[in-house]
Amino acid sequence: MSEEHHPGVRRLLAALAGTIPDDWLVIVLADRGLYARWLDQQIRTQGWHPFLRIAARGYFAPTGGAFQPLKGLLTAEGQSWLGTGTCFQSPQAQLRGTLLASWGPGTSEPWLILTDLTPSEAQTAWYRLRAWIERFFKCLKRAGWHWEQTKMTDPARAERLWLAIAVATLWVIARGAEAD
Repeated sequence: MSEEHHPGVRRLLAALAGTIPDDWLVIVLADRGLYARWLDQQIRTQGWHPFLRIAARGYFAPTGGAFQPLKGLLTAEGQSWLGTGTCFQSPQAQLRGTLLASWGPGTSEPWLILTDLTPSEAQTAWYRLRAWIERFFKCLKRAGWHWEQTKMTDPARAERLWLAIAVATLWVIARGAEAD
């Protein structure tokens, strides 16, 4: 995530912190373009659980094992891996946690998710969330609302557009539920 977005994301997380009951399980999702160590740590500090997709550029050491390139963890479609360890090799970047790696059929590369959930908690969350994430992003982008085509640079305008997209998405889901 670029430096210019840090203050806004930090304000958003701080604003949400007091609004969510302590007994809720909060899982914060982000695609690999948004991954940042400070974001992972901020989410954990708030008592929430990061579920952040990471790029395959770094290294991972399974618990009790040596560092190996993330891009070599899976070599073909249909493979998956789940375990704990240390992600990223340089001491200042290292994060301990659970890594989920899955290379689904028809995809060009694997998904790599870093979280602080236990492997069993992470696996359950993964299967519940992945299908929703893929469909939602498809609707948000190329198959629906075409968010990726906006040229907006003013956060206030983007905020209003996101609100409209959220309301429209809820309306479409509600109409679809009525049809069922």
